[in-house]
Amino acid sequence: MLRVKKQIEDVKMDMHQTNKGTSKRNKQTSYNQEVMKQNNEILVEVATRDVESALAFLETTPNGISEKEAERRIDTHGRNEVAHEKPPAWYLQLLLSFKNPFIFVLLALGVLSFFTDDMKGTIVVTVMVVLSAFIRFLQEFRSQQAAEKLKAMVRTTATVLRTKEFTNNMDKKVDINNNQTLELPIEDLVPGDIIKLSAGDIVPADVRILSAKDLFVNQGALTGEALPVEKYENYHHSNIKKFHSWL
Repeated sequence: MLRVKKQIEDVKMDMHQTNKGTSKRNKQTSYNQEVMKQNNEILVEVATRDVESALAFLETTPNGISEKEAERRIDTHGRNEVAHEKPPAWYLQLLLSFKNPFIFVLLALGVLSFFTDDMKGTIVVTVMVVLSAFIRFLQEFRSQQAAEKLKAMVRTTATVLRTKEFTNNMDKKVDINNNQTLELPIEDLVPGDIIKLSAGDIVPADVRILSAKDLFVNQGALTGEALPVEKYENYHHSNIKKFHSWL
């Protein structure tokens, strides 16, 4: 199993350091592009190798790796998850709630009422602006919290083959008694893991196929193809777009 490298941490938003934040975002974009380029090169390298060579390249075996080795690789490569930009702090969200055309109109009316000495009108408009912004902030904040809770409830897992004793020996055959099949969250997958895919499973990461039988994958989200595409153990073409040995 080949996984995309951990991306750089999300850029923190700070109203008092806008230029600095923009510079950080630009650096993050450049970093991510460089990581994607390196990942593509690694994917091509692994996909064009035979099974034994691919296992050696990823420093793993047909038995998989041990729990101890997996923990070490998590510390080295990070977790198998995509870095998302963190939402702004609640006080920034509250300030952004005032960024609305309707509120701008109310503010203009409030300023006009103030300069025409209509204090009652000014107070009414001010209350309307505050209530409108607060209600908008409350709705968006609650929906964001609900989405986070729902996301935490939905857990995607993968079937992983782990060995009790990890030895980087390519010639050693699979010992069933030395292996254990675990159902792990996809965030716990590391480069070198051996995973098993069944009908209906979600491909948890970038994968080099070691063995397959009647394996069809729906990759319409990536290529736009309407029909499932069959995948094989070995690559059959020099064109990267026609490789069938990776997912």
